[in-house]
Amino acid sequence: MLRRILNIKDDYLVGLADPDKIKKDCPIAIVNKQQLWQKENFFSKLKSTLKLNYEPSLKVIRSTAKEIFKTEFFGTEEDLGPPLFELMLWFQNLDWELNDLKSIDWERADALEQMSKLNRKNEFTSPWLNMRLYPKQEIITPLVYPIVAKTPIRSIQYFVDVQSRFAFNSIRKSKHKYADDINSYLYEILTLNQKTANLLHKSVGFMHKIQTEKGEALMMKEEIDTISNNDAIITYLKSSIEKIVYFVGYTFEITNLEGKKEHKKRLKTLDQEIPNFVKKQDYYQFFEEHISSKQLEQLNKYRTGVLHKKGLSKNQPHSFAGNKNPIEKLKEMFDFLFDQHCKNSLLLIAGLSLLTDELVKLDYPDKMFFNIPFENLTESIKKMKKAGNNGYDDHISLRTL
Repeated sequence: MLRRILNIKDDYLVGLADPDKIKKDCPIAIVNKQQLWQKENFFSKLKSTLKLNYEPSLKVIRSTAKEIFKTEFFGTEEDLGPPLFELMLWFQNLDWELNDLKSIDWERADALEQMSKLNRKNEFTSPWLNMRLYPKQEIITPLVYPIVAKTPIRSIQYFVDVQSRFAFNSIRKSKHKYADDINSYLYEILTLNQKTANLLHKSVGFMHKIQTEKGEALMMKEEIDTISNNDAIITYLKSSIEKIVYFVGYTFEITNLEGKKEHKKRLKTLDQEIPNFVKKQDYYQFFEEHISSKQLEQLNKYRTGVLHKKGLSKNQPHSFAGNKNPIEKLKEMFDFLFDQHCKNSLLLIAGLSLLTDELVKLDYPDKMFFNIPFENLTESIKKMKKAGNNGYDDHISLRTL
């Protein structure tokens, strides 16, 4: 009735750019009129009621949209949400074009955009599913800032959300010898990263239902769904790492990695052919460390159990049939998979940083990218350090989901 009396129309769509600057893939916030009405002060509400017409102020619309962006799109300070919001606000208002894309790039970018939108609208979510990459890796995570010149990352809340259309165009524009292969692998890696995040969200929903509804049941369908999810996530995680290795290989024109069946041989080839000045970079050292056989030992064991040997006992139905308290085992597996998803995401950021360095050499950035607002990143980090990271090291608690 209030909507009718006050002539409250449809919701507002607020883009993360000035109206005349909005381009393809610009993030959009859907601002609900009811949200706006609740934020108005008493006198604004009284005035609207007397006039029988409600027109929200631009200030209220903008502040509400900003809250939506930070909550639904960018995440917490530990996700570098506030500085990424400022960075994307700056980036989306620049004048840049996409003139070098091929039809396959447009198709892949369209698909990734739709996946991103859907994956940010998961039914089951929790702040505990935010990756919180900055406390995990204070050197690699802030690289999301400088790489905006070639491979912009919009958000690292649940997955690495790259503005893929711009990144694909940067790779094409550079005339890199292996642009086709780099774009193909980047698409595959981003897809796997999002699929992993999606299944982790689904697992949270399944575990919540198991915890609250199992009772005396011998087994629930959600238990089967969760262990099936785990099997798929293990495969995605291992595949993602292999493809990031190939992606970095093609970045440096190393094309013979795919034919090597043993991971150690791929590592040896990279060590022999990656230029020494690249090896001195912190992000290459991080990349090298996290693709080592030692780092991947547990994931490899899980993958071998799923695909080749007699299964993974802690993730098989007999571990849950008749078990009145299966959550601890599911939670233990979830913690490992979520932690590996975060590591894979950091590995991807390192890979994009290596690629950006090469693209800058091949195609120097436009002048507009020399004014990246780094002060916002620095200020956000100062505030976070001052506030502390209490609770970061705590394991996921299903009471909070």
